[in-house]
Amino acid sequence: TDVEDTDRNFDAITVLNKLGVINGYDDGSFKPDNNVTRAEFTAMLLRTRGMGSVGSTSLENPPFPDVVTPDVSWAIGNIRTAREMGIINGYDDGTFKPNNNVTYQEAVKMIVCALGYGEMGVDGAEWYTRYMVSAQTIGFTEGSGGVINTPATRETIAVMLYNCLEVKLAENNEVT
Repeated sequence: TDVEDTDRNFDAITVLNKLGVINGYDDGSFKPDNNVTRAEFTAMLLRTRGMGSVGSTSLENPPFPDVVTPDVSWAIGNIRTAREMGIINGYDDGTFKPNNNVTYQEAVKMIVCALGYGEMGVDGAEWYTRYMVSAQTIGFTEGSGGVINTPATRETIAVMLYNCLEVKLAENNEVT
């Protein structure tokens, strides 16, 4: 109800909703300016890859110690799969921090890795430089409105995921 057909990102939001990648709220709204948690984004990303229901949902041997609480255990299968695929690796302290807002650069990194481009590119001054350069080369950040060191909004995420629907995947450092 809060996304008009005249909104510049109407197609991205509508298509991803119809594909089951993103959902609205119970009141029928999308709330494009709301932030997205790391657990929510991991689930959206894997649904974009058609892998939303893949991965063990067992709470035994969790991929990270902080993903077994009831408020995030719904995403454990997605988080486990994303970790096994090298899409996510958590923080230096061994946690995933699933309820933290995903930052723009974290989302970009995860998308780049999900598309298979994680090992391509050149390191830079910041940990995320390689991923940002890859994302710009691939073109999925165009029009997203994301800003480094800020939480990624639902609209930013929708635009990036929509843009990468047509991106060729890479495997073993080869574009396929």
